[in-house]
Amino acid sequence: MAKPVVVGRRARARQDVGARLRMARESLGLTQQQFAEAFELTKLSVLQYEAGRTPLPTDLLPCLEELGIDSAWVATGTPTLAHLPTRKRFTWALQWVKRESAIHGLTIALEQEVEIAWCIMVQHLQPAQANECLPDDEVSAIVRDLIANRLG
Repeated sequence: MAKPVVVGRRARARQDVGARLRMARESLGLTQQQFAEAFELTKLSVLQYEAGRTPLPTDLLPCLEELGIDSAWVATGTPTLAHLPTRKRFTWALQWVKRESAIHGLTIALEQEVEIAWCIMVQHLQPAQANECLPDDEVSAIVRDLIANRLG
């Protein structure tokens, strides 16, 4: 008997997890075959996970962490500050918020600085992405827009 086709929210969630898994794998510079070997999987399994056809087994999440991938981000789309590279990206984003607010003579409450830095990190920096991927002028514009939207 064939498995029923999953549609709707569950199918979309699997596709999203698969897309994030692919981004993470590619950020490491690994082929599907190399990734499969690292996890003792078949290339077909990796292909199925990335395509969202098969749910990513939760027992692979700790293995992702061992490779330096934020498994919470892969699983949910939300990074976790428990992951060191995520904390470094958040710190970088917070420094940009403080820099831009100082340049423009703005006084921003710490809670607002943190919220704006989190938005930058979540919306503009993929967990697998190095900070240097965004040009300074682009980051400055993003920070200014977020500050303007938050402070009105």
